[in-house]
Amino acid sequence: MEKSGTLPLISIIVPVYNVEAYLHQCLQSILDQTYTNLEIIVVDDGSTDYSPAICDHFAALDARVKVIHKKNGGQSAARNIGLDTASGEYIGFVDSDDWIDNDMYETLYNLISQYGADISACTHYLEYEDGRPTVYRSKEEIMTFNHADVMKTLFEDKIIKNYVVEKLYKRDLFTGLYFPIGQVFEDISLSYKIFDRSNKTVLKYKPKYHYRIRWGSTTNSSFSPLKGIQYVQAIHEQYQFMKKRQLINDKPVMIIKKSIHLINHTIILPSSTLNNEVIDKTLEIMHQYDYLKPQDIGVSRTIKRYFIYHHFRIYKIGMTLYRKLIPKKRKV
Repeated sequence: MEKSGTLPLISIIVPVYNVEAYLHQCLQSILDQTYTNLEIIVVDDGSTDYSPAICDHFAALDARVKVIHKKNGGQSAARNIGLDTASGEYIGFVDSDDWIDNDMYETLYNLISQYGADISACTHYLEYEDGRPTVYRSKEEIMTFNHADVMKTLFEDKIIKNYVVEKLYKRDLFTGLYFPIGQVFEDISLSYKIFDRSNKTVLKYKPKYHYRIRWGSTTNSSFSPLKGIQYVQAIHEQYQFMKKRQLINDKPVMIIKKSIHLINHTIILPSSTLNNEVIDKTLEIMHQYDYLKPQDIGVSRTIKRYFIYHHFRIYKIGMTLYRKLIPKKRKV
C-alpha cells in the first residue's frame, strides 16, 4: 500500500437519521480502514436521538470526519448535500446502520487502479438483526464489465446490484446527477444513470460490506403501497432508459412480476384514494408491456393479468379469500 499522501482522496458519504444504536460501529469501521486518505462526510438529517452527539464525537476524534447537521429531508437530500460537499477524486457511500470490513476501500481502490475501471464493487453480507444467520455469497472471483454488459447486469440486479453502497466511483460520474428527493428506492433511480457514464466496471465477488436487515428501516419495514409503486416506477424507468438507448434486449418480465405482486397486496387492503391511485398507476405501467406473450411471462401470470384487466372485482374477491385462507408475510 502506498503512503496516504500519494493516494487520491476518497470521499465517503454517510447519511444519518436516528441510528444511535448502530452509528458507532458504522463510523468506527470507516475510521479503521487500511486506506487512510479519506474524507468522511457525515450528514445528520435532523436526528432526534443521540446520533448528532455521536457524529460530533467522531469529528472531535478524527479530523477526517466532517459533520453536517441539517433539518430532516430524507436520505436522498442528505446524500446530495454530501455530494456537494465532497472534494475527493473518488466517491463511496456507507449507510449509517451498516458497517464495512477494514480493507474494503483499499480493495476497491486497488481494483480501479489495476483494471483501469471507472467503478469498482464488492459483494455484501446480509446481517439479520432478528438472529437469523448471516447470509453471503463469495466466489473469490474478479469480473470485469464493459458498458453494455454492466447495464444489462444492472437491470437484472443479480451480480451488480442497484445499491450505491459497496462500490467506489470516480467523482466525475456524478457531475450534474443527484438522488431523487422523496423516493424510497432512490438507488435504483440513480444507479443506471451513473453506470451509463462508465466505460469499465470491475467486481470482486467477495463480501466486504455488512448490510444490516432491521425492522423499521427505510426499505425493510412492513408493506406499503406507496413504496411498492415507487419501486415499480423505478424499474420501469430504468428499463425504458436502457431500451431507448438500445442497451438491453431482455424482455421486462420482472416489471410484470412486480406489478402483479403489488396489485395482489394492495387490493386486499381497505379501499382508499391512495390505494386506488397505486393500482391505477400500476395498471398504466403494465399496459405498456401488453405485447408480452404467455411464453414470455408464464401461464400463471398470463391468467392473473387477464383477470386483473377484465374481471378485476372477481380477482379482488379471489385474492382476499386466498389471503384469509393462506396468510402470507407481506413484502414490498
